[in-house]
Amino acid sequence: MWTEFWTIVSNIASMWSIIALPIAIWQIFDLKTKVEATEEGIKTILEIKEHDKLNETRKLVESQYTEICGLLSLAGKSGKNNQNIVKTCQKINECISNCMVSIPPQYEEIMDSLKNAMENVEEYISSTPYDNTHLKDARDYLNNAMQGLKLEDLYCCRLDRGQRCSESTYNVEWRKKVGIIIWRCTWAKFM
Repeated sequence: MWTEFWTIVSNIASMWSIIALPIAIWQIFDLKTKVEATEEGIKTILEIKEHDKLNETRKLVESQYTEICGLLSLAGKSGKNNQNIVKTCQKINECISNCMVSIPPQYEEIMDSLKNAMENVEEYISSTPYDNTHLKDARDYLNNAMQGLKLEDLYCCRLDRGQRCSESTYNVEWRKKVGIIIWRCTWAKFM
């Protein structure tokens, strides 16, 4: 009698395992798709945050570019206080330093441009007869950084029918991609 009972119990358990195995496999695949969807959502959020951070940095760099252009127009004119110009240069360097901290490390060319701009502003401050060539060089380096940030903004905008980019333009030489990106933006308007 006990053997028949255990045989029935083992048969029922076998049937349940046959039914439960596909259900368990289905749940595993369902969980996997949910995890992948969550990862994709997190990736999109991080790209948006990075894009916003680059936009903020671009605005700061543009304001510092404007400041340096203003300093260039004031420098060397009679009646202008060099102490005020030096203080403004120090504030510019502080802001550029903050920009460098906020930029992700994969944007090496932008970082190099900002670093060179800071060095030129420092050289301007330390030169005894104030030499405008250092400010002009700093302005040019800030312009390069601005162009790189604008290019990255173009690249990370929604191109190709709403898909975000996943790869930085700085993995390839970004200067070569300018024409392609402008062409893609123009083409995207017509689609």
